[in-house]
Amino acid sequence: MLAFKYNVLYSVIGNALFSLGMWLNISVIAKLGSVEAVGDYALANAIISPLFGLFSLNIRAAVATDVRGQFEYEAYFATRIVTSIICTVVIIIITFFLERNYEIWATMIVLTVAKLTESFCDIRSALLLKLNNMKPVAISLGLRGIGGVLSLAFGLLVSGSLPVGLACLATSWIAVYYCYDRQITNTQLGQQQISTEYSSVKTIIWLCLPLGVLLLINMSINNIPRYFVSSWLDQRALGYFAATTYFIFLGSIFVNALALPLHQSFSKCFDNDIQRFKLMLVQGLGVALLLGVCGVLIAIYCGESILTLAYTKEYAEYSYLLIWTMIASVALYCSVMMGTAITATRKFKSQMLANLPIPIITLLFLLAAHGSFTLVTAAQAILVAYCTKLVVQTGLIAYLVLEREKSLSGNLLP
Repeated sequence: MLAFKYNVLYSVIGNALFSLGMWLNISVIAKLGSVEAVGDYALANAIISPLFGLFSLNIRAAVATDVRGQFEYEAYFATRIVTSIICTVVIIIITFFLERNYEIWATMIVLTVAKLTESFCDIRSALLLKLNNMKPVAISLGLRGIGGVLSLAFGLLVSGSLPVGLACLATSWIAVYYCYDRQITNTQLGQQQISTEYSSVKTIIWLCLPLGVLLLINMSINNIPRYFVSSWLDQRALGYFAATTYFIFLGSIFVNALALPLHQSFSKCFDNDIQRFKLMLVQGLGVALLLGVCGVLIAIYCGESILTLAYTKEYAEYSYLLIWTMIASVALYCSVMMGTAITATRKFKSQMLANLPIPIITLLFLLAAHGSFTLVTAAQAILVAYCTKLVVQTGLIAYLVLEREKSLSGNLLP
């Protein structure tokens, strides 16, 4: 129990530092660059992040919940190599066809390098997560979060160019990967070096593809509104929208940090102790709900001051967007905890199918607002999407728990 508490603490600290760094990236760009630069960064992220989410297949969760040892870690790592290469090629093709200026093209390429590095840090952290050793993961997250923002700030101060700043950030992440993550995991593996054994890659891809699609759906909830803001308004409006709504990610990463060490516990309880599984879920939802409500209250009473301090005074005019964002965060944080429990059941395909309607509902909501579209509409679309997602997850987890209870009852019959 003590080891579990330490793992939760390390997870919270590491993810807090990383999320702080990600938020400070936008703050640094806003203070040292322009609103348009924030918009370019947001648009590049909106294109790249969902694709990396899809092709990552959320293998980290698959490794953590593989309590029966279905696949060797080396097979999971080889799968990440294959899917990361494919993802990089897809992004390069998309970048080539973008009708944008050199600045956004360069931003896309450099940000892809950073995300590629992050994907390999992620798969190596999966091994440590499975071994219940969160301390090195926390250190890696902290180094990338704080080191990345310092590197970005240095690049922007020296050159005034967003791509150059992001190139400095990517370089710092590569250094952390080779000097720390790679060394730590190789030590954990002992003399056995990570190899590219592709015999199980195809099976893992098909097994985890629903998790990748699910990540794509989750990221689309936040990014679809950005596409509409960029297309129907302009990059300046996107800069304000992205900077203000980014606060939802700060809380979600914190909730993810709380939920991350629970993957294996949820998985074991679902197999053997369904009552404990339900109790853990209720407790997790209670914490998520409390954090969400606190976020709403802070946005209402301190929104303008927070935006002024985080960015510049002109962003304070959009404090109403921050309130809408934090209202949506209540549903998001509960959804994160619910999703962790569902993933632990390893019913990946059912989880994906249940979530497929969510981006469609988001699109329909936004299209219905054509002609009267505003930044508030975009924020409301996020709220609608997360509320829908939470309802879907509640129905799915109720069904899975009921089925598992029947299965366990049947096993107890003489």
